[in-house]
Amino acid sequence: DSDHSIGSHFYEGQIEGVFTPRTLEDQLVSARTAFQKAFEEMFGVSIHHLQSETVGLIAELQPPIHYTEKENRHVLDVLYKLNIETLDSKQIGALLKANGENPDKLGSLKRLEKLYLTLYPEIDVATILAPFFVLYDMRIAHVHLHSAAEWRKRALRVSAYLT
Repeated sequence: DSDHSIGSHFYEGQIEGVFTPRTLEDQLVSARTAFQKAFEEMFGVSIHHLQSETVGLIAELQPPIHYTEKENRHVLDVLYKLNIETLDSKQIGALLKANGENPDKLGSLKRLEKLYLTLYPEIDVATILAPFFVLYDMRIAHVHLHSAAEWRKRALRVSAYLT
């Protein structure tokens, strides 16, 4: 057998391509898509709006390279927009009203929490939605200007969510 033969042991022994594991960002986008599909199947409406803007946000979603305050702020802002600002508050409010609840004076995240508490009281909604509230508080702590005391208060709240 010649080493130049396509059927030789050399060619048969080549390593097959191994794909790298999916990034955390890819996993997040997949989880968001799965949540959106499940919500639509359950309620017949989309939980998200601003679909074309979402595509742009996904393209911006990159982990920080140097973990500077500036990079962290940008990542938190993109994550917040992608996961919280794209929630369709009007749709969630309409679902709350249809179930006898008042959505007035509630933001989109609190509306989502109230919807699940109303329809599924047996589920630990606080634990399920905790990452969203952590993200909300982290964004407020890092993106908005406030006193050191206020920053510490938010940091303690985030720590409480995580423990």
